[in-house]
Amino acid sequence: MWEAYRESLNEIDWCIIICGCLLLLIQMFFLVCRGFMIRWATQDLEKYQQFFGMVMELFPLAGLLGTVFALLQTFGMISASAVESIDIHAVIKDFAPALTTTASGIMALMANLVLNAVLWCFIPAKETNP
Repeated sequence: MWEAYRESLNEIDWCIIICGCLLLLIQMFFLVCRGFMIRWATQDLEKYQQFFGMVMELFPLAGLLGTVFALLQTFGMISASAVESIDIHAVIKDFAPALTTTASGIMALMANLVLNAVLWCFIPAKETNP
């Protein structure tokens, strides 16, 4: 299963995966800072919560955008070869990125949602006395 996924990765997939990993690293940084009560990183942490949520909402949308592009490419290939016989292997090869971009967007969202839940819900902010 994962071999077929890796073979079908395209530019939108890599963009989603890289952005998802960057957001995971940023959230892990804030999680560590919150755990160690590093004041300069956690004093205005709540203002980043809305930003993280907004960026996470973009992952499935980017996956859907990649799906639409791949479907357009597939249908364009089918309509171009309408006079000739349709090569089913070429259709599958052009259709595969439609599935991988959707999967990439959902996987990036799920990983970030779990870490976001840990960051905001399960580890309460510790009050420090100035």
